[in-house]
Amino acid sequence: MKPAAPGRIRNASWWGFLAGTLLVGAVYVLYGANIVAWSDSPNYGWRSMYSSGPNVVAEVFESGKEAGLRPGDRITAINGKPYDTFEELYFKIRNPQPGSANTYTVLRGGQVTEVRVVTGRLGFQHAFRRSGPIFLIGLVYFGIGILVYLMKPQARESLLFFVLSCLLGLEIGMGAPSDLMRPRWLFDVRLVAEKMLPAALIHLALVFPVRRSILVKRPAVWAVPYAASLLVTVLYKINSTAFWDIPRGLYAVFSLFLLLSVMMFMLSMLWNMRKGHSSAIRLQSRMIFVGLAIGLLVPVGEHLLRQYAGIRLFPDPAVGFAFFLIAFPMSIGYTIVKHDLFAIDVIVRRTYGYVLSTGAIVATYVLLLSGVNVLFRSEEISRSPLFSIGFALLAVFGFRPLHERIQALVDRAFYRQRYDYRKTIQSVSEAMTSILDPVEIRKLLIGSVVREMVLENGLLLLREPSGDGYAVSVVEGGGEEETPPAGPLPAGEEIVKVLEGRNAPVFRYDIELDPQFEAHRETLSRAFDAFRAESMMPLKYKDSMRGIVCLGRKKSGRLFTPEDVDLLKTITHQTAIALENAHLFEENLEKGRMEEELKIAHDIQVSMLPERAPEVEGLRIAARSIPAREVGGDFYDFVTMDGERGMGKVAVVVGDVSGKAVSGALVMAASRSVFRVLTEADASVGEVMNRMNYRLCRDVRKGMFVAALYALLDSREKTLTLANAGQTSPVLCPADGGLPVLIENEGDRFPLGIIEECTYEETRVSLNSGDIVVLYTDGVVEAVNAAGEIYGFERFLETAGKGRGLSADGLLETLLEDVARFVGGVEPHDDITVVVAKVQ
Repeated sequence: MKPAAPGRIRNASWWGFLAGTLLVGAVYVLYGANIVAWSDSPNYGWRSMYSSGPNVVAEVFESGKEAGLRPGDRITAINGKPYDTFEELYFKIRNPQPGSANTYTVLRGGQVTEVRVVTGRLGFQHAFRRSGPIFLIGLVYFGIGILVYLMKPQARESLLFFVLSCLLGLEIGMGAPSDLMRPRWLFDVRLVAEKMLPAALIHLALVFPVRRSILVKRPAVWAVPYAASLLVTVLYKINSTAFWDIPRGLYAVFSLFLLLSVMMFMLSMLWNMRKGHSSAIRLQSRMIFVGLAIGLLVPVGEHLLRQYAGIRLFPDPAVGFAFFLIAFPMSIGYTIVKHDLFAIDVIVRRTYGYVLSTGAIVATYVLLLSGVNVLFRSEEISRSPLFSIGFALLAVFGFRPLHERIQALVDRAFYRQRYDYRKTIQSVSEAMTSILDPVEIRKLLIGSVVREMVLENGLLLLREPSGDGYAVSVVEGGGEEETPPAGPLPAGEEIVKVLEGRNAPVFRYDIELDPQFEAHRETLSRAFDAFRAESMMPLKYKDSMRGIVCLGRKKSGRLFTPEDVDLLKTITHQTAIALENAHLFEENLEKGRMEEELKIAHDIQVSMLPERAPEVEGLRIAARSIPAREVGGDFYDFVTMDGERGMGKVAVVVGDVSGKAVSGALVMAASRSVFRVLTEADASVGEVMNRMNYRLCRDVRKGMFVAALYALLDSREKTLTLANAGQTSPVLCPADGGLPVLIENEGDRFPLGIIEECTYEETRVSLNSGDIVVLYTDGVVEAVNAAGEIYGFERFLETAGKGRGLSADGLLETLLEDVARFVGGVEPHDDITVVVAKVQ
């Protein structure tokens, strides 16, 4: 069967809550109206109790006292008519008219006497005193149920708790004396509420704070206790007309059913406290158990004291019991609504202390009362006002020191501190400031926390350099087979988003209970399960999350405390600072190494570049290379072909190496050496280029290459022969005033060192006197200004054309100045190299 959609379930829950509120509210309105109407009821001057029977005087009012009735008198007949049932007493033999009189035959101390009591009018004050307080307490129960549901309507147990509160409220609120209950259908309402109470209690035990497996396997099991309650209700209705004539056997059956439901609920909470799979379930169960204990033990204790010692803790037991019973629904409602287990834990701890303190005061009172009665063999002293006042003063002044001592014992016994916070923080702080190794700092963080807090395990996730996720860096505790997966936690995971917005840890019980996590509860729970975590905390530096601290359960099984959270915040903050300091220290070391490396590379590069351009007959040459950083990737070189002075022929190479720093400088040196060797071997231009490519493919590691242009200038024959391997095309500025043009090259154009089978072809260009040839690297035409505009070939050709009348040195300066003027103050992103040759 396909499960119902959550939205439909919530709608049904809301309509059920609304219907229940209207129905129960209407009952309370009608019942309240009847309390007002009971003002006109007859006042017979006394009343009986169910426990003592219809013939025993349980309480005497003013008119009865004046007539001579006493509590404990046994009435054998009224107006000469004997009776044995409450039905006869309430409805058949007494005269209810105000002003009339009823004559009671009283058996007292073995003697029979007649007492005549005038029937009066009860009045609102008397009627409210007898029924109003418990009616208001019932309204409080009803209000608690409404409040809990409205505060957390999305929780399924909220509606069930609302039903339980309604039943409990009706059962208590409609507990007025039977002689006042009019009309008779009010008994039926109270009957249904009372008999359905055990079923609701069993149902709640099956679903909260954890859903029992039997409901998962057999969902219809929850209907069994309701069927039993319905059967008992029908049997009650068949065999009795009101509470006073219930058969004792049937009453015993229901009492056993109610006792079993309470025991089942208590055992369920005890089981959760011991075997609950999460700290949330364990602490919720503890809170409910404490509330149930207060709600039951105090009334039961008062009942036993009253029955066997004659001591009354409450003037009106019904009111006193009801007030203490509020602790039970309050504890359930609080655990349903509240997700902050720190608060629950504090309440439970304080409750233990106050319950034990109150119990000690009550025990002292009972012992003192019994001792005085035994010592003086009289109850006169214990009943005197001075005794009550004296003990009250003793309790007032002695309660606080007594409570403080008992609370200290509770804290030591159940909430014992596992470590010294100050000592831990001091030792970790001292260690953090003395360590500059990031690996050791990370190990210290997780190791200290796991060791000092006595945790089962802990680990640290660090943000990957790419920023795509968080990878496991340190693992502490747990067996190898239990080690969490080493795969990274993606940056887009929901738990990462949650932690990025917090400076405090997220606990597993937060995920389980806090409504703000409901939409992503399953995803977040999987993240906690994946790393066996009970707590996850961001490791931040200046609001930037650098890592995630994942901590497992305490070996003691207890929750993390507010002190633990403070300690975690302090240590993680110190760790983030220590890691940042270590990172800066490493950066400084790396910067020093880089500066040394750059100095070496700079020296290599400077040693390779010609000090000045060669003097060649028929040619005027100027060259310059401007690195974008301390060390550039560009280089140029000259080789004169006919001796030291040259006879009009010079070889020129312009290159751009892919690598930087020392690696780029070494490749530059290798390329220059190969170029010089091949040039001096008098090989053709194309052959030199092909041999250089072959040699670099063999000698240079993969991933590095050289974009090079090799040109041979011959001033005698006035020719330019060149081969291009991925370098920018040279510019020819004709002396006759023609437009500058780019000299294109045939054949392959791949940079050297990439593909061994390349074939580089040479191109020959005829020159005239006054012609200018400009060789350059891509850093010139790809220069960018602040507006993001590129310098480009058009500007370069235009500037070269305008300066054709200048000398080689003059045109070189003009070109470089124009590029600098275009770029402005923008830092160059690439090296710039220009070689200018002018034919004489």
